Amino acid sequence: MARKLDRILDRRDLTKERMLRIRDNLKQDDFNIHRLKLQLDTLRQCYDELQITYVEICDLVPREHRDEHKQNHFRCEDLHNQLFVFIQTEIAQWNAAEKEKHQVCMNTLARDFVPQQPVNSSEPQLTFDGNPEHWYYFKCQFKTSMNRFAHVSPIIKLYHLNSSLVGSAAGIIDKDIINNNDYAAAWKMLEETYGNERLIINTHVDALLSLPKMTSENGTELRVLIDTCIKHVDVLRNRSFPVVGLSEMILVNVVAKRLDKKTRQLWESHIPADVLPSYADMIDFLQDRCNILQKTNSYPEQCPSAQTEQSGKPNEQSTLAQPDPNNQLEEIPESETVANSEVGKHLDAEDQSISAENSRFQRY
Repeated sequence: MARKLDRILDRRDLTKERMLRIRDNLKQDDFNIHRLKLQLDTLRQCYDELQITYVEICDLVPREHRDEHKQNHFRCEDLHNQLFVFIQTEIAQWNAAEKEKHQVCMNTLARDFVPQQPVNSSEPQLTFDGNPEHWYYFKCQFKTSMNRFAHVSPIIKLYHLNSSLVGSAAGIIDKDIINNNDYAAAWKMLEETYGNERLIINTHVDALLSLPKMTSENGTELRVLIDTCIKHVDVLRNRSFPVVGLSEMILVNVVAKRLDKKTRQLWESHIPADVLPSYADMIDFLQDRCNILQKTNSYPEQCPSAQTEQSGKPNEQSTLAQPDPNNQLEEIPESETVANSEVGKHLDAEDQSISAENSRFQRY
């Protein structure tokens, strides 16, 4: 039991020595935020260890002999509390200084820096949304824009770089890099994250294999298909992946399957049966086809009256056969119809008798 108590007391003394070393380190003037956070974590561990050792001592020592250990424990707690308050105060002051430094940077930016936006303020600011397809364009445009302002400090450049990241790329730069105003380290982190050559190539290849399919014989849809295909092919060509050989045949086949039925038939009839089509020939054909569709789709449809005039005047017989809706006959009542029919029969009988008498006089 005595040996066990000695081991517990040794642990308590060791914990107290750790806190004393922390106090000695805090007397130095070269404070660092990371060192302060590390010492704060160590101090919390020491406090937990003090509580555990005190409970174990109380289990082994009789109540009448606990006063000395209790006083020792209180002194250790006072030391812990002093160190804890001091470290927390230093961290708060450091955060306030960093916030003030950031505000100074903002004021300097608003006063001295000429933004890289074009003269036309309605144009959108250069941004990067985390899409690997847009990485090289953003990188070249941003660096070119920043190189025009050689007098601007790296702090201002880092601010603009961080502000240009949107979407999934927003907040990707580590806070320590921003706090240290390390513009070069920020670019290195972005290069490691988005400058993956294999990822960029695969992204463009996947985009070519999933080109938008035309749903109808429409010039707008064909234009989207052509522009999308040319964009990704040009990027791959600039990365030393030209469209030749097997890749050319695959690309031509993929594009052909995205065409509407009529355009596909015209394309197949355009290429001789014994000739392998090329990507350049297909693009030229599709460009001409797109121009034709866009022109014809812009014409308004002819109204039925115009089509009738172009086909010629209708014949008089068909015109007479059509009733005039503005000159309709009034309906005759059924009683008047019967009376008129009786009168007609009487007149027919008289006409027949007159004709018989005339024929008789003609004999003489």
